[in-house]
Amino acid sequence: MLRSLVGSEMCIRDSINAEYGISQLEMLRCSCWLALICFADSASVGETVAGVPPKGWNSWDGYQGNLNETEFIKVATAWADLMLPSGYDTVTIDEFWYPSDGESASSLDPHGRAVVDVAKWPSSSNGTGFRAVADLSLIHI
Repeated sequence: MLRSLVGSEMCIRDSINAEYGISQLEMLRCSCWLALICFADSASVGETVAGVPPKGWNSWDGYQGNLNETEFIKVATAWADLMLPSGYDTVTIDEFWYPSDGESASSLDPHGRAVVDVAKWPSSSNGTGFRAVADLSLIHI
């Protein structure tokens, strides 16, 4: 019985692929989106579900570990000018804002928290972290 179900699933998949040109990966993506759509309305009573997904930019997508304060301010300024009117209201500084070794004692404050890499983020040299960048009020950071 199991073999025949698997066999018919394979036939269905193959016929969909042949007829519509949809790959297995595309079908998996569609299935995931369908599941998300079906279960999105299943939140418990009283829970709030976002009306729209968060819209924004993540530094990892374009810079990976090579983002610095100057580049970030350029991106955030452009994002605020061009994308904020369309509802894209967030820029995220992802990984490697801390010293690149990330493991040494010089990468941590006395409480064991990661410190900002002052070589990449010079405005943080006074120990205030990203306060100067966040205070630019260009966009939600």
